[in-house]
Amino acid sequence: MASGCPGVLAQLPPELAAAAEPGGPLTGGPEEGLPGFFYRVHRLLRHGGMLLTACRQQHRENGELIDPCGRLIACARAAGFVYRQHILTVHATASGNRLHPTDDAPDASTTPEWRHRPIHTDLLMFTPA
Repeated sequence: MASGCPGVLAQLPPELAAAAEPGGPLTGGPEEGLPGFFYRVHRLLRHGGMLLTACRQQHRENGELIDPCGRLIACARAAGFVYRQHILTVHATASGNRLHPTDDAPDASTTPEWRHRPIHTDLLMFTPA
């Protein structure tokens, strides 16, 4: 049997950010939507382990910035996880005093100049309580 700590890494889909509002899929019962995901993973890791979730901010058509991290943390805590760490993974290279987005950063052609262009992924770390 392998030694070590079990872990789950979940990259949450971009559509999640658009749905991350009161009454959306983040507010269901323990067997529904995103809460159901956290409850099921908690059952898998209840005797130890780590959950890492990756997500990105999104923009609505009207320019509103949607950041799903707060609701993800709330869902995870409700399922019995302890929020441990928030790590930013920057999708850019440094040159001089500027950051230049890498190929895996959101596409600049779909981001109007007046909008903030997120060039990072949020990696949230949780452990079972």
